[in-house]
Amino acid sequence: MDKIMYFCKKCDKLYKVGGSDRKVKCNSCGRDLIDLKVSDREYEALDYSEKNSLKYHARMTDTGQDETDADKVSTTTGSGEDASTVDSFWNNSLFEDKPADDNTDAEPKKMSSGSFFSMMPDSPSGEKSYEPVYAFDDKVKSTTESSVVPGRPDKNEYDDLADKKVNFFLIPIFSFVPTKYRQLVLEKGGKVFGALLVWFVILNIITGIIAAAGIDKVADEMKRELPDFELANGRLSIETPMLSDKDGMYIEIDDSLSGITASDIDAVYKSGYYKQIFIAGSDSAGILSDGRVQVLKYSDLNGFEMSREKLCDKWIPMLKPIIIICMVIGAFFSIGIYYLAALIIQFPAGFLGSLITKREFGNVERFRITVLAKFPVFVLIYIIKKFGLNVNLLVNIFLQLIFIMLVMYFYDKIMAEE
Repeated sequence: MDKIMYFCKKCDKLYKVGGSDRKVKCNSCGRDLIDLKVSDREYEALDYSEKNSLKYHARMTDTGQDETDADKVSTTTGSGEDASTVDSFWNNSLFEDKPADDNTDAEPKKMSSGSFFSMMPDSPSGEKSYEPVYAFDDKVKSTTESSVVPGRPDKNEYDDLADKKVNFFLIPIFSFVPTKYRQLVLEKGGKVFGALLVWFVILNIITGIIAAAGIDKVADEMKRELPDFELANGRLSIETPMLSDKDGMYIEIDDSLSGITASDIDAVYKSGYYKQIFIAGSDSAGILSDGRVQVLKYSDLNGFEMSREKLCDKWIPMLKPIIIICMVIGAFFSIGIYYLAALIIQFPAGFLGSLITKREFGNVERFRITVLAKFPVFVLIYIIKKFGLNVNLLVNIFLQLIFIMLVMYFYDKIMAEE
């Protein structure tokens, strides 16, 4: 059930209290709170000017308690204000009766110790006395509102959930739990970005380690299958010519060949479907990779030397740290693409989510939910690919939309309960 907003004139504080038309006192100053006659959800729906207008009219409301200080009372009444606005207890009980129309200029009575409370007037007949109820529940800590951004949680909500902030490293883990998104959406955007980046780096390092672990196997296999060769002084010599044609890859190394050109590569390509082609002769080599042909003359290598032992024992193992460094750098590009995809997919996700929940999600809410809800699907696809399976792009997008809508459903449900 929605709670009703109450307001303290003196402390300038808002409270959420169950039920309307109640006598509720401020837990700071003890004064009666003013019933704003709107629920907390209705109040949050108001814009900045409407909220200020509502609190302005509340400040103008007379609770009969605004001036309990005797000096303030005398100043107010001396300025010509109607004496009826001042509590009759101060007008009649503490001053000697005088023939004048009012008693504000009278001499104070001399009071003995303990006589103050004996002079308190009884409750007027017909007025019901009550036990004071203090608004200790759901205080809104601050009513100062510098700006209101559509869709952004109000600052008061950050105060209410201040003790429920999610640990930096647990943000991506909590993104797997739809019921946690009420807290996750309130986290700062920079904190969420940093947490996701850390996990992107971790996942990419894992990928790099797995790839690097296979380097030793590649080196051992090349030692067994690659003939002994030597490249020095711009010439290549090989013990036994090598020819390999399998899995869409063509490799030919023969020192009897010379003057390798792009036409030689093209002739091999037309003879069968190859994704990669490598032909090395005595003085040059040609490569086809990703649809591009490159030809290299050994004389252009400026004294570079290579042999089977150097290749397998030195150069191939050097790929390990290079792979891991490249994967760490790649994490920054990956999260950039991730956020760009979230920026696009948030619109169909928000539209479908509003159909299910009958609720219009704000821009910030929609984007943060999309960014976080993409992560569990990203990890799922990552694991599937590690088993050698491929996932179609359309299937990937479909899974993302399903999970985002599930999150929006629970997010709206939790918001309604609050």
